[in-house]
Amino acid sequence: MVNEWAALERAGEWAGLEGTALDEYVVLVADIYNAEMANYGEFENYGEEYYQFLNNRVFANDRVIDLLRSMDVDDETVQTFQAGRVPVAETYRTERMLDHGLDELVDLIMMLKLVERYTTVANQEYVQSRYRFQKLLFATNLDLKETQTGSIVDESELGLLETTGYRYSFTKRRSGPFSKDAYTDKDRLYANGLIEEDVIADEGTGEVAEHEHTYGIKLSLNGELLLNRFSDLLKNFSSDILFYWNESQENAIEALVDRTRDEIGEYIDERADIEDRETGATLLPPRQARFEDSEDEGVGGIAEVMTNA
Repeated sequence: MVNEWAALERAGEWAGLEGTALDEYVVLVADIYNAEMANYGEFENYGEEYYQFLNNRVFANDRVIDLLRSMDVDDETVQTFQAGRVPVAETYRTERMLDHGLDELVDLIMMLKLVERYTTVANQEYVQSRYRFQKLLFATNLDLKETQTGSIVDESELGLLETTGYRYSFTKRRSGPFSKDAYTDKDRLYANGLIEEDVIADEGTGEVAEHEHTYGIKLSLNGELLLNRFSDLLKNFSSDILFYWNESQENAIEALVDRTRDEIGEYIDERADIEDRETGATLLPPRQARFEDSEDEGVGGIAEVMTNA
């Protein structure tokens, strides 16, 4: 979703919508938004005037209210939409990155690095779709799972997994491996102005929230500046956990960068043997370890940079 439309999707997430319900909501509010914008004109900036416009002309629209009720959204939330009191500014910004724990921040930083490295290796402006982005994350963790690194291994009821990599659980969807938590973290980066998402094709990929259009993902200027501030730290991981994570991410980029969407699907099916798995089945459990700030100088450095960002 282009930047000025971000608040539309955030409000739907605030209402508790997800998956296909969120997709249906976004399609509707985008249609209403476009019709209202044609009659309204331009905004000087996307601040309070814009938020009032969304509340009064989009969120309170009878079609939106009917849709929310049909999706069994709780009455209090529906009434908030109907009265034009959705806390747009708060949902648009979502949570600040510094509100997250160190374990989460490392995932977010590595996600930024994935976008930066992919666009550099591919010599492209964007990671070409949300579909490709999800499969890059999955391929990174899959490579780590299959690599004998000598790192500590954690065995739990979820299975055996190297204690490194993204803390996302991937399940089987129609479009292949998908992680809702990874999608949420991508949205956090977007809300904090560290990545941008733009429509780059009218047809979708079949990925969650990418049925009608294809969205390219790239670093924003702020995201580039943030990575530049600790680029040396990312190049010189002293921790084995972070070193192997970075190495597997590079392997995932190399494996997928020149493949088409169909070729990516075939590659994932062959590597992960998911064709016969049931929809909703867990394909890959999350990382089990947690980073300790006081014991890992490299990760502590990330926290310091984020604090001063």
